[in-house]
Amino acid sequence: MRLWDLRIISPRGGELRPLGANPTAVTWWAWTWLPWDGTAMARSGQRFMPRAIREASIWYGWARAPFVASGELKMVDYGDVLFHPGNLWDYLEQTEKAVTGILESGVSVFACGGDRSIPLPVVRAYGKRLGGKLSLIHFDAHSDAYAELYPYPTGGTWVNELTDEGWVDGGRSVTLGVRPTREFGKADVFHQLGSEMILDHGPVWAAERTLEIVGDNRVYITFDPDFLDASQAPAVHTPEPLGPDMRFVIKYFNALMARD
Repeated sequence: MRLWDLRIISPRGGELRPLGANPTAVTWWAWTWLPWDGTAMARSGQRFMPRAIREASIWYGWARAPFVASGELKMVDYGDVLFHPGNLWDYLEQTEKAVTGILESGVSVFACGGDRSIPLPVVRAYGKRLGGKLSLIHFDAHSDAYAELYPYPTGGTWVNELTDEGWVDGGRSVTLGVRPTREFGKADVFHQLGSEMILDHGPVWAAERTLEIVGDNRVYITFDPDFLDASQAPAVHTPEPLGPDMRFVIKYFNALMARD
């Protein structure tokens, strides 16, 4: 599929901008931005993350390093999803609608937020499009499977909601990086590979164990930056010590791809 064959309309009606076009890549990906932090339970400001990622990417785009996605994939910038600021239900509805439209065009989605509720509408759209349960590979210092905190979805309860709604196979999903701290609620919804465990055994072991858990299921990957040690990501919503670094993450994904 060529860029001009795509049938995606930007939320602002503009022309989609190509970010990378590796001729060996098979699938087009759309960077889809969710400037939302209405369900943050501590520090807010995650709504500025899409802008920050765009600005930071300037410093890496020229390098063509192994971790620069624009050199590896066919990508377009979909733009920010439009919703009424502060309106949770409009955010959930408009995000699911936008992701559904992208998937129907034959393009996959990189969804970037935003607070930790963003997997909720995105995985719903994927589940409905694919017609079945997904396995999740969930990088996070917390389980996000807490008992109900408020009478509405939050970044701490989305794992329960997606599992209860039938979009996620909890028995074939995994959370990596959970800290030995204040976990409560239904923390065993997914298999858990805690931070101490994966640091002791290493990224290759963690990748192999992940593949054993998810099997041949279709997989959605979600990454909360607080998976990283607080020294690596001090400005996230809930920075946590005793976590991995980015070198661990890169080695993990290299090991995962080597077992394709």
